[in-house]
Amino acid sequence: MVLDKKLFQRVFVVQAILVVLGIAGFALARGKIGGLSYLAGATVGTLSLWILFRGVGMSQGDKAAPLAMVMMSLRLLIAGFVLYVILRTYTVHTAAAACGVLTHIVSIVLATVYDNFNARTP
Repeated sequence: MVLDKKLFQRVFVVQAILVVLGIAGFALARGKIGGLSYLAGATVGTLSLWILFRGVGMSQGDKAAPLAMVMMSLRLLIAGFVLYVILRTYTVHTAAAACGVLTHIVSIVLATVYDNFNARTP
């Protein structure tokens, strides 16, 4: 299955909207620390999403870069380590950070659902 560039762009637009709404929501509900916690989690999630898309893009080429494939395989481990460091170093709301990390999954699902509903069948 070849993934198109429009889907990638749509996922990142949905990701940006979810991040802005999440920061505002957690800032209202939990204060400044809640918004910053969500931002930290969303940063980790967006980094993971970017690594995933870079790896998928490189794996569809003629010659897959070995380093990119390793990074794609280890992206969840890297994201987990960065999140662990953030949670241990700073005072954050764990729920806000966890919701921020999951926004990239929600953005992929929403973009895919949008694509499926708007797909034109020949």
